[in-house]
Amino acid sequence: MIIGVSRSLIIALMTAFFMLPAQASEAELLSIFQLLKAQQRSKVNYSEEKHLNVLDAPLVQTGVLEYIPPNTLIREQQKPRFQRFEVIDDYLIIQRKNKKQQMELGRYPVLRAFIESIRKVMAGDLDGLRKYYETHFSGTAEKWTLNLTPRDKELRRFVSKIQFHGERGVLSRIAVYEVNGDKSIMSLTSAKLNTDVN
Repeated sequence: MIIGVSRSLIIALMTAFFMLPAQASEAELLSIFQLLKAQQRSKVNYSEEKHLNVLDAPLVQTGVLEYIPPNTLIREQQKPRFQRFEVIDDYLIIQRKNKKQQMELGRYPVLRAFIESIRKVMAGDLDGLRKYYETHFSGTAEKWTLNLTPRDKELRRFVSKIQFHGERGVLSRIAVYEVNGDKSIMSLTSAKLNTDVN
């Protein structure tokens, strides 16, 4: 025992010392999600590189990613060919040229969990996100990284982690790392919202 210092005080000091960084990170994470949630609507341009083990060069896709409260997520791929994925509540609508397909996400839990990673982050819904993923935050509110580990064992067979990067309430990159070594890196830049009223 250290002279003049009780064992209980030492334990209390050690506990406080090691808990402070975690508490600070959680507070910063909460503040970031409050900023994300405060946005009435979020729309970004994306450029995505898909790195596949079977290819020497990445596949590049570009388009627009949009979140419309309370529960709509749209990914519209413009190049190399048009594809539109629209998630409204519990339904996914896929459009390719003149063909449309509708899927009920409740029947595809792995797909739903993957979609919710993006939808819950853009919505600023941390509690909803944690239903599907373990969250690991690093950095500061000014420049941060959020790593997501899937809770669903079936999704973990395909995806090892999903990584979000941002600055305060602005997303800058989304990376998906697959178990087989493939990965997808999506770089995001702001897009103007069309607020004209006809």
